[in-house]
Amino acid sequence: MSPSGLLVITDLDGSLLDQATYSYEASYPAIRELLSREIPLILCSSKTYSEVVRLWRELNLRDPFIVENGGAIFFSERYFPLAVKGTGRKDEFEVIELGTNVSILRAVLMETAREYRVQVPFFGAMSLDAVSVLTGLPRDDAARARLSLRL
Repeated sequence: MSPSGLLVITDLDGSLLDQATYSYEASYPAIRELLSREIPLILCSSKTYSEVVRLWRELNLRDPFIVENGGAIFFSERYFPLAVKGTGRKDEFEVIELGTNVSILRAVLMETAREYRVQVPFFGAMSLDAVSVLTGLPRDDAARARLSLRL
């Protein structure tokens, strides 16, 4: 915990990041101030692991981050003073997966779509260009958005 007992949890799009440009330039002074005061900055987003970890590394953060609308919490090994039970591993992080595996969700959605005779496009199966157009993200960011923790 921080010496002050404070922590900041923030969304990304439209909060830490500019809604139109996805830049953190305007919030960067506040980020640096939080880090200098050892106040934890916890990113919490609907974005995927691949998207958030890139930003986390770029900002040189050290605190946990939450992805996919609370689907998983990532933190560095030994971040907490005691071992956290029920964690998995991904890259250099421990991870607590809270969401349902995407393969299970897709299977249920496909079954429901068949039952009601509708077609449902899956975000992860869309072309990179389609994701870029749909989200307004540049191609590199769209590629990261298509990746999911639980593909």
